Amino acid sequence: MRKTKVLNPDAVQWCIANDFYIYPVTKDNLNYNIVVEKGNKKVIIQEKYNKRSVQEGIADVYLKLYKKHNTK
Repeated sequence: MRKTKVLNPDAVQWCIANDFYIYPVTKDNLNYNIVVEKGNKKVIIQEKYNKRSVQEGIADVYLKLYKKHNTK
């Protein structure tokens, strides 16, 4: 059985508090991209995900943003 990556609660809380919005988008219900928004800036991550892997991709994005921008 494959273990699913769990969202880091500190990273999610920090991203929400700092107005980062992260969500999946799809055109065909098979391939997904992840969108990161902050204010009026929007970035679509070009890496493709399927229904099973998109949650792991979102967890990775939350963690990368948290590690890059959090300066505790």
